Amino acid sequence: MPISYTIDAQRKVVCVKWSGTVTSAEFAEHYRGLLTDEVADACRRCVADLRGCAIEVTGAQVQAAIQSVVRPLLGSRPWRSAIIVTDPVAFGLSRQYAAYSQGFTRCQIFSDEREALAWLLVESVPTDGSSSAPAGRVAER
Repeated sequence: MPISYTIDAQRKVVCVKWSGTVTSAEFAEHYRGLLTDEVADACRRCVADLRGCAIEVTGAQVQAAIQSVVRPLLGSRPWRSAIIVTDPVAFGLSRQYAAYSQGFTRCQIFSDEREALAWLLVESVPTDGSSSAPAGRVAER
């Protein structure tokens, strides 16, 4: 599977890795599995590494997957995502994901893994959907 994940139980972080060629069907299937995994759900935060993959997912397909898979499965539970990218296609798709998931997910896009983890671990995810993170991040939603 081009999108896989492991769970860092000590830090309560889902670590997602994209590899090979990723299609819209695989994108949606990944979220079906992730959001029905009780251990992952308890973490409510992930670092997604999109470096080194070929993305064959359009913005419209991201929006459709969020509407048909992510929103129904996640509901009103808050989630934080640190997304690591190094190429313009992955950056653009990540920005679209952040925009379409606004309201239930806080996203920040990074090119450096250490910075991504530092941002993700700076605070826990609130259980009531509120946030106390500092504002002003350029690519945050």
